Amino acid sequence: MRARNIKPGFWKNEDLVEVPFEYRLLFIGLWMLADREGRLEDRPKRIKMELFPADNVDVKAGLDELCRLGLLERYEAEGVNILLITKFAEHQSPHHSEKRSELPGKAAPITEQATATEGAGEVAGKANDGESTDTASEAHVAETEDLPETYGKPTVGSRNNHGRNRPDSLNPDSLNPEPINTLGTSASDAPMQSDPARTSGTEKKPPYPHEFELAWQKYPKRPGSNPKRQAFNAWKARLKEDYDPALILAGVIRYAKFCASTGKANTEFVMQAVRFFGPSCEFENEWTPPDTLPDRPRHSGFNEIDYSQGLKQEVPDGVANF
Repeated sequence: MRARNIKPGFWKNEDLVEVPFEYRLLFIGLWMLADREGRLEDRPKRIKMELFPADNVDVKAGLDELCRLGLLERYEAEGVNILLITKFAEHQSPHHSEKRSELPGKAAPITEQATATEGAGEVAGKANDGESTDTASEAHVAETEDLPETYGKPTVGSRNNHGRNRPDSLNPDSLNPEPINTLGTSASDAPMQSDPARTSGTEKKPPYPHEFELAWQKYPKRPGSNPKRQAFNAWKARLKEDYDPALILAGVIRYAKFCASTGKANTEFVMQAVRFFGPSCEFENEWTPPDTLPDRPRHSGFNEIDYSQGLKQEVPDGVANF
């Protein structure tokens, strides 16, 4: 089999949509079996073994239906029954190195010009005292040739498109004579707008809401990791649970005062914001700072203790004073 091109218009062809889907697959398979001129032998059993070896498909009926639609044509030449895909050359672009057809083309009809030439040959033969000429005999011979005006131009030459073959996938032709766009312009067909951020090479980060930015500014700082994006995701989750942003902000302010009064600000003891805004809802806590202790030396009151007490007690002999 050969690789062939399937165009989008195939699926909307007004004739093909009326036939069973297995006949549509049969038509596609015929492209792959046909040579570069769109010809193949008219042998239904062999075609079935090539395309549907394990399926119960009536290939002969399918060929008859495709012929009825004018998509195929049957003819006999040199004792061979041949199928011709009528517009194969219009919709396919075989590779230039593909082997030329070994099957004979459809015999060209004898034209009026050939008939006139035949008559002229007969007259000339009589004028030459019965001497025969080759002109008359050649006029009776119908050359075996293709009909480009009916079946499309012959397949591609050795080279095209600046020395290269045009890829089948870029062939703009359609099986429908007039394209019908019933769905309108798709998103892929619409012109793409340039993204300034991508054009400049820097990705522009989406802005955060004003309420979150204010809470982030008030939140106590800590060394190490404190991912803002994860904190914002937790913030949004709480808003979806109907928490008021003002309530969360008030909790941030209380927590900031608590960290400042306890000496935890700017230390690793400040919890990450993602936890503060997380499901545990730490912003709802009171975060009341502890009472202020009197200003006194940390190590004091030792002069008020009588360390000699107990040492002055009399202990009987043999008794340890512990």
